[in-house]
Amino acid sequence: MENASKALIMAGSVLLSMIIIGALVFMFNNLRQVKQGEITSEDIKKLTEYNKKIETFNRTLYGSELISLANFIADYETRLDVGSETAGYNQYDPIKLTVNIRNRMVDVTRPNGTRYQTRNTAYTNYKDLLNDFNKLKTDLEQEKNTKIRIGSRSVTVEKLAGMRDSEMNQLIEEAGGNTTADELRAKTQLYTDLKLEFTNFKNRRFEVINMKYSPDNNRIIKLEYRELPA
Repeated sequence: MENASKALIMAGSVLLSMIIIGALVFMFNNLRQVKQGEITSEDIKKLTEYNKKIETFNRTLYGSELISLANFIADYETRLDVGSETAGYNQYDPIKLTVNIRNRMVDVTRPNGTRYQTRNTAYTNYKDLLNDFNKLKTDLEQEKNTKIRIGSRSVTVEKLAGMRDSEMNQLIEEAGGNTTADELRAKTQLYTDLKLEFTNFKNRRFEVINMKYSPDNNRIIKLEYRELPA
């Protein structure tokens, strides 16, 4: 009888243990499903916010706004690659930005007659667009700060480019130089052209001709713009 009682107690203990283990597994699975649901909701929220920000560019843009769009895409996709904040987005394809332009972004000639830079009439991704724009900006700054020697004086290209001929001739005379205003104008031409192109591009207008959403997750995956006539 005593052995039977012990056997029943052991069997009861085993059964109780199995019930507890089963309950814990059930609770764990429920918690995991709830967590997965929270992650999905968070992903949906981020995707909605992403689309909403991109959709603000679904209109005619100035060149400066187009650069802002390219910078937004670059920043967003960089965070997708390295940040835990947006973990789970890595499976999405990068957004494609196509910009059809009427003229090259940079279309000036160096003093020695060689082309400064050439570019096709379309950008097929935001990286090339930003690379060219940032190169234009960097070279503009470099030319702007270049100093030209006039007699015993050194004057920046930016200052010379802003002078009237009378002011330039007076500077040459005071410096005791043997150059002319025309020669100085020629030396500042590259800076003048770069500055004009930089300003012009920011003021060009581009109409949106295509905004494509992914059929899988409704994420914006393609934007296409076309430059409008001046």
